[in-house]
Amino acid sequence: MIWAKLILHGLVAQFSFSQTTWTGGPGHLGPTPLWGDTFYAETCITWNEFPTLIRLTGVIENLPEHMIDPTIGGWDNDPDVGDLDQDGDLDVIATDESDPDIVAWYENDGAGNFTKHIIDPDIYSVDEAFMVDLDRDGDNDLVVASDPRSGKDLIWYENDGNENFVGHLIDPNIGGAPEGEGVYVDDMDGDGDLDIVASWLRGGLFWYENNGAQVFTKRTIWTSATAISAWNPWVADFDADGDMDIVLTTSTALYLFVNDGGNPLGFTRRTIHGVGTYGLWCKDIDRDGDLDMVTTGREYNRGLYWYENDGVGNFTLHTVDMTMLKPMGVHAVDVDPDGDVDFVVADQDGQRIYFYDNQGNMTFIRRTLASNRHFFGMFMGDLDNDGDVDVLVRAGTQIGKEGLLWYETRLWYDTPGVLISSILNSGVPTIWDNAYFGANVPPPTRVEIWVRASNDPVSILSEPWGGPITVSGSSMNGLLTQSTRYFQYRIVMSTTDRWVSPTVDSVAFTGHLDPNWEDVAEGRNIAEPRVVFGPRSVEVYLPTAGTVSVYDATGRRVFTGEGTRLTYASATRGIYTVVAEMGDKTITRSGVLLGGNE
Repeated sequence: MIWAKLILHGLVAQFSFSQTTWTGGPGHLGPTPLWGDTFYAETCITWNEFPTLIRLTGVIENLPEHMIDPTIGGWDNDPDVGDLDQDGDLDVIATDESDPDIVAWYENDGAGNFTKHIIDPDIYSVDEAFMVDLDRDGDNDLVVASDPRSGKDLIWYENDGNENFVGHLIDPNIGGAPEGEGVYVDDMDGDGDLDIVASWLRGGLFWYENNGAQVFTKRTIWTSATAISAWNPWVADFDADGDMDIVLTTSTALYLFVNDGGNPLGFTRRTIHGVGTYGLWCKDIDRDGDLDMVTTGREYNRGLYWYENDGVGNFTLHTVDMTMLKPMGVHAVDVDPDGDVDFVVADQDGQRIYFYDNQGNMTFIRRTLASNRHFFGMFMGDLDNDGDVDVLVRAGTQIGKEGLLWYETRLWYDTPGVLISSILNSGVPTIWDNAYFGANVPPPTRVEIWVRASNDPVSILSEPWGGPITVSGSSMNGLLTQSTRYFQYRIVMSTTDRWVSPTVDSVAFTGHLDPNWEDVAEGRNIAEPRVVFGPRSVEVYLPTAGTVSVYDATGRRVFTGEGTRLTYASATRGIYTVVAEMGDKTITRSGVLLGGNE
């Protein structure tokens, strides 16, 4: 087998292969040209809760309490969490209708310590807030529902990029007395801008169509013929037909409003569950690829329910618990984490935060996480950047404030944890150079990278692992077989303090073509392989069907294809490398594409 020596301006062509997410899960041995979001196997590694993070699995042991703001009260508002100032940690948004009526955000220093900033100091009976980049200018704004007596029943606060906010009135009166209640923001009509869905407490649901410049047209979806309480909306494509539907909790039923399309949009109301519901969270609870729901029954029936989606918007009711006193806020997340979805519920009158531990078969064991406060609104997120989800909660009643606080999830971690990648096919005989990884490795934890390579995708599994690599950027020379196309890595994470886990957010491996290989002669007719660079595209002609890969100057694979004649065009000027494989022979060529349009 003859290979090519490839020189770009005197430098051997460099390649880089990386992985920054593992949420696709295990079971993918490969070989594969790109790692994507999958891997081969793991032991004691949690990979599916955070999109760009892996860490050790663990068991919840205790939750220390941290007070954020003792002046916050209320009785039914949920706090919100997001990176408002885009500095890499989760900030907190809270509204308070217990006097003074305010909208505030709490700036996280990255370790769960918060600084309060007032956005609106006077907004009567303010309810829900939704964080989103409404005007698509790159920073996070807020959409807030309140009371018509405030004169700003529905309002959005525009962020100037430095967390200075200007209020813009959307609707001074959503439905009349009493107030607006819940808000959700999404592109309802599929025109590329963000619209707003808002519920009216007395029994109504409306959406506000954005014209693209944050000028909104109000459209009525539904109003109740009798006085009921309409609470929390959630927008998603629940029936998998390509448009956005709405789920709404109310004091009499859980409703699904099916989007029928049209201009303006029409909706069909369906009853999912004919009992009062309040708290709502939507997630793929049973991990079957569609969106399920979990709700609480408040004082209406004291229930906790989850609703199994069949994939097209038909839901099967499952009752989890009927023994709480007044279940309010709810969140669905893998708390433990053990690879399944658990529930966390705030029981206001029971003065408990409950953790419903999924046993892996959709049966749940209830455990108490916190007690002795009138908990109601809640949210889950990693507030201290330690790789697990913490509990953000508000507490109080109509006669007393009990504060905005968070409970630090502490896990007793399993150790060691191991993740093994899929087998990578680099496409060419590669000299493997350096290993890089992004990780948080607090003492006394440890992260090790091990590597192996082979020219056969089967025998690589028998190759010994080379390592450990504990410093990012370390050379792989001497750790594995060189001039090989198949490559695999292994991450080993460990700790000697079972309360602390390392985390890994990325791995990357560089290499270059083996300069001691030479390619087959390039032919001058269609009976022989030919690579032709034009001004903006490259044509590859092969005498028999083969595989063609194109790499840019950084070593990133930008094209793969199979056949006898393939074309790659690029709008970006630069040096490109073509690797064409035909059975046991390979031809490589490099050239310049000018980019731009023809």
